Amino acid sequence: MKKTAKIIAVTLILVVVAVLATNSLLTNTDNKFYVGVTYCGSTVEEAKLLIDKVKNYTNLFVLQSGPILQSNGTLAINEIGDYAIEAGLSYIIYFGTDSTWIMKDWLDSYDGRWNSNFLGFYFGDEPGGKMLEGFRYFNDSLKGTFSKYSGGLIQWNINDTTQATYTPDGSIRLSFSTPDGSLAGHREVIYYLNGTITDITYKIKIVSENEIQTVPASIVLVKDNSTLEYTYQE
Repeated sequence: MKKTAKIIAVTLILVVVAVLATNSLLTNTDNKFYVGVTYCGSTVEEAKLLIDKVKNYTNLFVLQSGPILQSNGTLAINEIGDYAIEAGLSYIIYFGTDSTWIMKDWLDSYDGRWNSNFLGFYFGDEPGGKMLEGFRYFNDSLKGTFSKYSGGLIQWNINDTTQATYTPDGSIRLSFSTPDGSLAGHREVIYYLNGTITDITYKIKIVSENEIQTVPASIVLVKDNSTLEYTYQE
């Protein structure tokens, strides 16, 4: 009987401690919840317009603008920050790998003017997204060089005379230049999604004493309009 009473007492004590701890966590009013907007535009004036638009229903403004950082740096960061703080918002700044020197300059000069309204900065957002959307260059000693552009076009320099270009519309262009780099004899083969293939060899056309043009010398066109029919048999 005594053993049972002890177990009950210990259980009650644990329950009371758990309830008090949970109540303390739930009644903590120091944790503030932030809802805001991120500005990725290119001018200080537009950033201020956005602050005016959202200041009545948000409490956070995030500056994430490469063009602003690259063109105005510390001056723009401070001007936008001052405006956001005066509007009653908290402030965060984004820095990327292409703006590390701006980050250092700004940190060296920051005077603490925004106090607790400055929530800090974050670094290197979405590295995978930047690789997909921006320009990238790869050099492979065995395969050649690859250039990927922001619009989605990819160029592969296979060797000194051969280049493959992959376009966003799905077509593939193979370019074959002459070893001496002259325009005459340059050849292009283009593969289209609909099955059409064009094979063009160029020549030099003398238009005048001071003007020459590169024009097709021969064009081979292969157009595939056939339809494949598939059947399934068990």
